[in-house]
Parts: sequence; structure tokens; C-alpha cells
Amino acid sequence: MGAGASGDRATESTGTATQISMVTERLPENLGRVPVGMHALPDRYLFELGVTTTASALRWLRDIFGLGPEAMPVLEAEVAASPAGAGGLLMFPFLMGARSTRWNPDARGLLLGASLGHKRGDIARALMEGVAFEIATCLTGLRDIGMQPREVVLMGGGARSAVWNQIKADALGLPLVRPRHTEAASLGAAILAARAVGLIDNAAAAAAEWNPSLEVITPRPDVTALYAERRALFDDVYQALVPLFPRLGC
Repeated sequence: MGAGASGDRATESTGTATQISMVTERLPENLGRVPVGMHALPDRYLFELGVTTTASALRWLRDIFGLGPEAMPVLEAEVAASPAGAGGLLMFPFLMGARSTRWNPDARGLLLGASLGHKRGDIARALMEGVAFEIATCLTGLRDIGMQPREVVLMGGGARSAVWNQIKADALGLPLVRPRHTEAASLGAAILAARAVGLIDNAAAAAAEWNPSLEVITPRPDVTALYAERRALFDDVYQALVPLFPRLGC
């Protein structure tokens, strides 16, 4: 509600996990493997997909590197210095299984393609790209049931990372909107309360007024083309490992 999700606008909230949501006034005949529930407003439905470990996976990686929270700007600068594609690295963010439309509790994290030439910025970038590829998988799940996301609103603590925002825009091939309030859940609650007591009539209009867009991050076509190839490899590797994940015994 606070992000103004409606029509062809999806939302992406990255914190401990990542949630991708979209609102519709009419349910499709086939829901596929996409969870759906009632929206806060009458006669609307909310699709919600997600990736279980995203910023939490980045924190895990930061801790392994021996860096404290104050060093995140340093790590992000190193990610920005790493080329798109992370020097050939792929990283799966499935540290607690795979959600989205995969629904695989046996899936686990993976770093593939490492060499002596890679640095921690490359590894962190590979993780950020892996999360972005899974967000793209969620949007594919929405498209498979007839939804047509054309822009994505950023929410959560992850929205503060300029380099991650650009990676996501390039991987999705869609413009990303950063609103004034990226921690929008409380704002949505305020809008619903204002509507309930008669201070406003139109909740959607209030969301647009109270939480306007501050920045639009546009995808770079050349990087989007590269990421399409990387994501195809990401999916091929995942499919190859599906029968092997249970043998890990995790």
C-alpha cells in the first residue's frame, strides 16, 4: 500500500529476505505456482513471491570476510569496481532453500567459477547478481500467469545500495523506482488508517502523493543482454543440481 503497488507496478523489498509483490483486481484462471492472498483494499488481490536469504546472505558473506557493518561502503565500492558478470563467477543465494517459483527446500548456496584471480568484490557482486537473477525468476512467474510488470518500486534496506539497485535494474531489464520512503509498510498502515477515519477518500492517490518517486534507475541495454546470458547459465546450473541437492544431507 505504501509503495503504491497497482496496475503494472510491482514492488521489490530487500531486507533479511526479498519479497516481490504485485496487485490485481482480477484473478487469472491459472495461478501457477504463485502465492496469492487478499489485499488490504477491497476487491484486490496480492501476489507475493520471494527469495529467502538476500541481504542476510550478504551480511553472512561480510562476516566471513571479517568486515563489520561500518565496512559496507567499502565492500560496495569493491562490488562497483568488479565488472558485470563478476569475472565469470556465479553465486546461488539459496542459503535456506529456494522460494520464488522453485519451491525447493533442498537447494543450497553455491559459488561457481572461482579462480585465484577473483577478489572479495567479485564474490560479493556474484551474490548480488544471483539475488537479482532470482528476482527475475519471480517476475517470470508473474508473467506466466498473465501479469505484466513494467516498473518495480524499491523498498527495504537494500534500496539504499546504489550498486545493487543498478544490478537489479540491469538484470530485470526494467526501470526501478526509489520512492521517498523505502520503509513503506508503516506508511501504508497510516494511509489505511487515514482512509478508515475519513481523512482521505482515495488510498491509491494518497500513496502517490505521500510517497513520490525520488529516483528512477534505468537498465543499461548492454548489461541487460549480458545478464540474460548469465541468468540462462544460472538456471541451467540450478536444473543440473536439482537431483544432487538432496545428497548434500544439509
